[in-house]
Amino acid sequence: MRIMILVAAIGLTGCAGTEMGATVMERSGDMHVFEADGPDHDYKFYIKNIADVGFDGDRAADRHLLMQKYLAGECRGVTIVREDYLRLGRWLTGSPKGQWIERVKCER
Repeated sequence: MRIMILVAAIGLTGCAGTEMGATVMERSGDMHVFEADGPDHDYKFYIKNIADVGFDGDRAADRHLLMQKYLAGECRGVTIVREDYLRLGRWLTGSPKGQWIERVKCER
């Protein structure tokens, strides 16, 4: 029974496509959000290229959904103004480790 509850909890919190999943990613340090540092965008996201249940940090669609869910109470949608990739080495699996830097404009 405890194993089923653990699997369900991992499944719920690992889905970055949910508001709760976005909050979990922020609290774990896999995502950071900052106010704009330029006039062309409203927010700046730093998103690690982690792979999780229902989320792949290297997939643009997954990152976009994550940012939309995170800003759901504030924005009708988000438009990516600029994105950059910062290489950070390699994961233990040997795959490239990095972080996406996304500058987004809030659609109100």
